[in-house]
Amino acid sequence: MPKAPLPLVLVSLLLGLSSLLAPGCLRQEGGRQVVLRFASAEPNLEQIRVTRALVAEFERQNPDIRVEAEFGIAPRKILVQTAARVGPDIFLWWFDLQPLVNKGVAGDLAPLAAEAGFDWSVFHPYLVDYYRRGDAIHAFPVQLKTYALVYNRDLFDAAGEPYPDGTWTWDRYREVARRLTIKPARGPALQFGNGPFAQFRDYVVRAHGGDWFHRENGRYAPDTPENRRAVSLILALLRESSPRPEDIESFGGGSFSQAFLTGKVAMQIAPAWMMSIFTQSRGNWDVAPAPRPVEGPARVVFDDAGLVLNARTAHPEAAFKFLRFYAEASAMRDFAAGRNGLAARRDANEPFLSPTVPGLARYLDAAEAADTPIKPVLLDGDYNHLSTIVNNEFERLFPLGEIDEDEFFRRLERRLNTPASPIQRR
Repeated sequence: MPKAPLPLVLVSLLLGLSSLLAPGCLRQEGGRQVVLRFASAEPNLEQIRVTRALVAEFERQNPDIRVEAEFGIAPRKILVQTAARVGPDIFLWWFDLQPLVNKGVAGDLAPLAAEAGFDWSVFHPYLVDYYRRGDAIHAFPVQLKTYALVYNRDLFDAAGEPYPDGTWTWDRYREVARRLTIKPARGPALQFGNGPFAQFRDYVVRAHGGDWFHRENGRYAPDTPENRRAVSLILALLRESSPRPEDIESFGGGSFSQAFLTGKVAMQIAPAWMMSIFTQSRGNWDVAPAPRPVEGPARVVFDDAGLVLNARTAHPEAAFKFLRFYAEASAMRDFAAGRNGLAARRDANEPFLSPTVPGLARYLDAAEAADTPIKPVLLDGDYNHLSTIVNNEFERLFPLGEIDEDEFFRRLERRLNTPASPIQRR
């Protein structure tokens, strides 16, 4: 005999119970497990491993929250997704933050932090200030990249040159780099005093107190004494003691971050994130403080990466809980151990150090003194667009040598102020 059908009310009750008891569906936000999407452009395998381990530990401590992590995701994809309102709940960002603020994508963390009693003083204060707009804070500091001078002891010893130290100016750096460069009359160069430098032109400008996007009377006016001194120095180093791309390929350098490891580059400026590569080397090298400008203001430059809370997330409290976990000292120490930059948390960088490279402490010294972001905040401008203009004009200046420095600054000022480059690009 067929069984009588269950009453509809009982069926609905059983279905509801089964949904609560299904795997991964614990009681949170209406009886369901919260799923957070986390996106990162991070390509470093060690940091991906560290982050996956942090996610697993966070999920163990918070079984009502699951984090779906995606790595190597292009920043443009994140921007497109957030514009379409399908972006991740949290994402790692080391590019210009201002467009995210202007478009209402970067959520304000200040109210959530106040409610949770979070202490921002665990971070370097200039990092928090860099993310602050008025009373709002639009990112959670994760990674700090300071700069120092790395040098090859063997090449200095062979030339009888004293190792660089805190007394060095950029003039001294240029002089020694020229002496340590070996270019025969015929054939490729055998050794370079200075590493590939074009990638760090923004660093040199900022370290000299300069700013490509200096404004006067509502217009960009890049031809300043500080910018002039920096450009002259960069061009001198590129022409006298730096390898060109074809040189790097000829001695197996592969990329600008690996050229130093060939043993044919005597010294170069290197950001802290390079230490994840350099400390894998068996070479005889160490770290000294970055040189100081001969005249004008000296600045200690920093770069950053932060975790952004999508302002449109459906789970702000759960997302902030993950951010707060990421900022705990134990998690930050795991990050610092990978040496892909310093941890933003001041008390977590002991694992960044190494007894075999005592000079790594110079990066921590720079972190304590840092005062100038390598990417200036442009509240009413599109940094990425304007930076592309600078790069394009600089490429005309070197290596093609099509224009001189005077023409470079005239062209740069004209292009920064053309209608094709409006002050505010939405």
